[in-house]
Amino acid sequence: MIRAHTHDGTAYVTVGPILNKSLEIGGGLLRHPIRSADIHFSFNTRGDHAGLRVYLARGDWMFELNLTDRRHWNWAADRFEEEGERPVFEGYPHE
Repeated sequence: MIRAHTHDGTAYVTVGPILNKSLEIGGGLLRHPIRSADIHFSFNTRGDHAGLRVYLARGDWMFELNLTDRRHWNWAADRFEEEGERPVFEGYPHE
């Protein structure tokens, strides 16, 4: 499935889910331009929507790439939720 959408002036294209994974690429004008560069990079294999996230912004423009697992994490069982399972927040690290 391929879907295009916009959010706050930014255009996104999402591909997936394929085997619980989704690829989202977006970019566009920032509502509040920045004078320097803003770079965020994260990669994790556990937790809600685990995966690779990259965000780059400079001046008026931003670019974002997310390759994520769409499943939620069952913190109590230390695994991704199974089909039909309700979210389990026991053991969630931010509680």
